[in-house]
Parts: sequence; C-alpha cells; structure tokens
Amino acid sequence: MQYKLFLLLIVAPLLCNTFPTQPDDICLRQKDFGSCHVTGTTKYYYDHRQKRCVSYRDRCGKSDNSFNTYDECYEQCSHLMHTH
Repeated sequence: MQYKLFLLLIVAPLLCNTFPTQPDDICLRQKDFGSCHVTGTTKYYYDHRQKRCVSYRDRCGKSDNSFNTYDECYEQCSHLMHTH
C-alpha cells in the first residue's frame, strides 16, 4: 500500500507537466496564422506583448484568439490592455 502511494505521489506531478494546458483566457492563447495558400481574410487577434488587438490575414488557421472585427477583439480582451 505504501509503495502505491509513493508511486502516485511521484508519478502524478510528472503527468501533470507532460500535458500542458491552454491558458483559460482566450486572449492569451497562441495565435495560429495558418499555412494554406489562399489570400485570406482580415481578422484580429490580441497580441499580449503589444497589449493591443492586431490585424492579420487568416490563412486557414485555427485559434480561439481570433476575431472577425477589431471591436470583437477589443470587447473580449480590453481587460488586458493598458489605458494610460
């Protein structure tokens, strides 16, 4: 019994670090610009380094951090922007 408990205490933390999770806030998630060969449509994503919504040409990328308009991006991510 003690051996199983010991293994659980050692293995469980290792498994937790093996499968990284996405941040809960979609504005902080990684942006996927896509790679298919199309012209793409203009969309917006929140760039946490610049602390603002930035336009890009979507080329079949899949990301939660992608918005059809600047206003949608701002509405979702303005809590992360500096206003001063």
